[in-house]
Amino acid sequence: MPNAATKAAGTEVERFAPPAGRWLGFAVIGIGAVLVVLGLLADTVIGRNIGLVGAAAALVSWVVLVRPVASICQHGVLLRNMARDVYVPASKIERCRVFQTLQVVASGRHFHGLGVTRSARSMARAQPGPRLGAGFMGVGGMGALTTAASDGPLHRMANEEQTGSAYHEYVESRIMRMAGGAGPDDRQPVRSWGALPLGALAMAAALVAVAFVWS
Repeated sequence: MPNAATKAAGTEVERFAPPAGRWLGFAVIGIGAVLVVLGLLADTVIGRNIGLVGAAAALVSWVVLVRPVASICQHGVLLRNMARDVYVPASKIERCRVFQTLQVVASGRHFHGLGVTRSARSMARAQPGPRLGAGFMGVGGMGALTTAASDGPLHRMANEEQTGSAYHEYVESRIMRMAGGAGPDDRQPVRSWGALPLGALAMAAALVAVAFVWS
């Protein structure tokens, strides 16, 4: 369901590969679906409560682990987080960096995206020293892929092979190359709540409450 941020961002051009935790989210959703079926077939209160809890777990997992993504769009970067989305216009991006989350600086403001992450271990292994987004034509961005949206592991490996760097460096250089090629405009960053994730969280809370009342 589109909101103000997704509408301002425009058509999606490229979706960055999501964190590995997304697969855990899909696994939890699958387990939750099985529990829902078992709950529907059960004749006991405990069985029905298990189904309700399974449905709640699936909804929360979708919001927390599956929904967050970061993508390059027609007019800039779209950071889709758990329940709130952020559009950052390309013309306003000053720098970006992937720490434990993707951080984009625009017009002196910091915006965070959960759709691209970096483990603490990889950060500890990294060479010390300043590196802000690899510049407009950074080494990591030369020859980088600019294909249509994809979030599979092959997309991630292809980008790493062509850029000769880690995936987070590709993300940084890709965003900065887009920012370097953007002309001046009057677009401003947009933050917007997502109706679907908020509804999913409310539904999960209601299901848990019903299970508690039935128990």
